[in-house]
Amino acid sequence: MTRQEDFRPENVLETALTRCGAAEVYYHQSTSTPVEFDANRLKQVRTAYSAGLALRVVADGKIGFATTTKPGDEAGLVERALAAARYGQEATFAFPCPEATAAGPDDFHHRQVAEFPLERMIDIGRDFVNAVIAAEPAALAAARVQKELKQVRLLNSAGADLAYRRTGFSAFFAIELVEQENMLSVYEGRWSSGYPGDEIPALQETALEHLRQGRTNVPMAPGSYPVVLTPHAVRDLLGPLRACLDGSLAERGISPWTNRLGDPLLSPTVTLEDNPLLPDGPMSAPFDDEGLPCRPASLIRDGVLAGFYLDLKSAAGLGRRPTGNGLRSGLESPPAPALSNLVLSPGEMSWRELVKDIDRGLLVVHLMGAWAGNLLAGEVSGNVLLGYRIDKGEIVGRVKDCMLSVNAFEALGSRLRGLSRETGWSVNFRLPYVAVDEVSISTKTG
Repeated sequence: MTRQEDFRPENVLETALTRCGAAEVYYHQSTSTPVEFDANRLKQVRTAYSAGLALRVVADGKIGFATTTKPGDEAGLVERALAAARYGQEATFAFPCPEATAAGPDDFHHRQVAEFPLERMIDIGRDFVNAVIAAEPAALAAARVQKELKQVRLLNSAGADLAYRRTGFSAFFAIELVEQENMLSVYEGRWSSGYPGDEIPALQETALEHLRQGRTNVPMAPGSYPVVLTPHAVRDLLGPLRACLDGSLAERGISPWTNRLGDPLLSPTVTLEDNPLLPDGPMSAPFDDEGLPCRPASLIRDGVLAGFYLDLKSAAGLGRRPTGNGLRSGLESPPAPALSNLVLSPGEMSWRELVKDIDRGLLVVHLMGAWAGNLLAGEVSGNVLLGYRIDKGEIVGRVKDCMLSVNAFEALGSRLRGLSRETGWSVNFRLPYVAVDEVSISTKTG
């Protein structure tokens, strides 16, 4: 197994600075251990290791980027980055100096996760499979339980030298059932920097409850209905907001909200924040992938546009301070504006009260394909992968062959009925249930 010293990031920075005016070296190492069950059987247990360097240089005023996963490739890495700079974008920003990179708290490495026994991970998956078989022998269960250890180090020519460690624990559970008139797909999961032990039984029970509830099919006439969205479906509803708040789109004038700072755009009950310092947040970190300190970033405050999530480049283009949201989707990708732990503030009612307040409507658990609409226009359309009809405040059965269409700006504005006080995680978003009026539902019969 290679180590950080095998890659010698200091040597890369030193070599690069003999050929260019400014440079940044990013080192990333991760060790992940996934346990996978598929079709009611243990499929595989393995450990995957990855490590590498990413280099950004500024040469003749242009940015070059290159990566390597091969120790000893320092000279080649520098040459490739310099070659890329000949065709790169203009450098409109400077790498941050040490005074600007004072990192936030580094408490996202959890010993319980790092030392979590492999046997216990297998037991978590096996317990779920056994529970599904006991509930319905014809169903097929799948589970993926994984722990991860990550190390990051960042150095730049302005004198910054930062490092942190972060653990990750994820547990995802799925059920598939094919019957004569039913094809049911259920999944639940949680990803955290710590061990979400108390939540795992609840996730498993929720999946089993959907298996039980989803066996009863009921018709749904096409029309306009009030709808309650679970946190998973709310994540899709927020797609247009995520696009409009993206600093790179605002910088280029593509976002319709570019010049709307301070304007009331949504319901006063909507407050949206990106918080990279949540103790259990899956994307929590003391600094971003450009070396800027992570701090909570207010995006929507009481319905008013408060800011965008920005990296160095988009912040420079907008003439604003970066928010510490310069993240890399992988070692091979340069930093770009991205969200860490997005939080939609909860409301005061329980989600069951939101349901009981509906005479005829729909509870949407999962959508499929909702990313394909015109996000910048607010359009969200998707197939209802799992949803239930509501009659007189009661869930009466699963609906099939339905599609939902709604404008997210209206759904979180004039059509917003309420937000639940309970919140749940959907990947790296912590969200309440959201109740919306006048949502268009189309069906095969329509």
